[in-house]
Amino acid sequence: MILKTENGDRATYQIYTQVLDHGQHVTSIIVNMKKTIHKDDFDIDSFVIHARHYHHDEVIIDQNVKINNLYVAKDQSWRQVQSGQYVVLECEPLPTLYWDEKLFTNDPMKLEYSLKYYEGKQWISLQYNGRINRIVDDFIFQTSQSQLNYRLYIPTCDHHKKPLIIWLHGAGEGGKSNETQLTGNRGAIAFVEYQDIFGGAYVIAPQAPDYWMDTFEVDNLILKGHDYTKQVVSLIKEVIFKHDDIDISRVYIGGCSMGGYQTWKTLIAAPELFTAAFPICPAYTPTKEERQTLLSIPIWLTHATTDQTVSVEHSREAYRLLKELGGKVHYTEYQDVTYKGVQYGSHQSWIYVLNNEPVSSEGIPIMNWLASQKKY
Repeated sequence: MILKTENGDRATYQIYTQVLDHGQHVTSIIVNMKKTIHKDDFDIDSFVIHARHYHHDEVIIDQNVKINNLYVAKDQSWRQVQSGQYVVLECEPLPTLYWDEKLFTNDPMKLEYSLKYYEGKQWISLQYNGRINRIVDDFIFQTSQSQLNYRLYIPTCDHHKKPLIIWLHGAGEGGKSNETQLTGNRGAIAFVEYQDIFGGAYVIAPQAPDYWMDTFEVDNLILKGHDYTKQVVSLIKEVIFKHDDIDISRVYIGGCSMGGYQTWKTLIAAPELFTAAFPICPAYTPTKEERQTLLSIPIWLTHATTDQTVSVEHSREAYRLLKELGGKVHYTEYQDVTYKGVQYGSHQSWIYVLNNEPVSSEGIPIMNWLASQKKY
């Protein structure tokens, strides 16, 4: 049986996901009651949610979902009100990605949800009506002329020039989904959340079809990819050409882990394009010849001392050598990765950067520092 409203329309629900520090999770279920309801009409016990998440044919999650909070919303801003059309069920977060150790990659899972509502002494099944991916859905799907898939966020037009930010994902977010480079961590997402700092910004998130590096050894795996530097440079130029409100004096590039490697390689290949860079735990140290091309570009490195995946020496050495040559370089090193009381893997130093935690000796947070950089 399906709950019907006064005019006979079926009440429906949608899955709502958010990209958290540890990747994309289902965080809420949103029920469209198709009629005005009051916040006191329901409580948490009025609903039962069941989740099944599949990786290929294997069931990874099969459980009732804990509802932590319930409130009423008037519209799709999802702000809490006294009365409105929507019921928002805030849930225990469940991941949408499966970490495949054998392939060293994040793989999107198939999600199946069911929702029952208690009314009139009976449980009533509601109709599923799709999925809302917070911020991720604001990035449009694109493929460059150089045949790289990418996602593009276009800021609100206010007739002012906007900076361009390029985010390069790590090894675990490559492939052909054109999605996991957004959902594996808050990389590209954070720059949408910090739009106010940048006065609005374009954000590009390309996806390597496999890996940015030709080869990379991690644990007992040897990851094999290709050199996509020419394609990345071509993609950036293409986006700049297509959008004449991009401020070419404010083009910023960064990424984490293998994306840090690709940050170095892209900077070195086309230093004239970029205003500033932020390699995070990069899996590479530029050569002496390569460093010479970077001396005019402000760079901020971040790494964790205890990183077990990519040695902190990559960042320490790059900082030391650039500093000796007179480069405009900052470096923030953390002992481990502990943020808001949660301890993450020691490789995940990007969590600090994407939460605007690193601060310069002048007291300027990294996002604000980045936004202030401009070529003259």
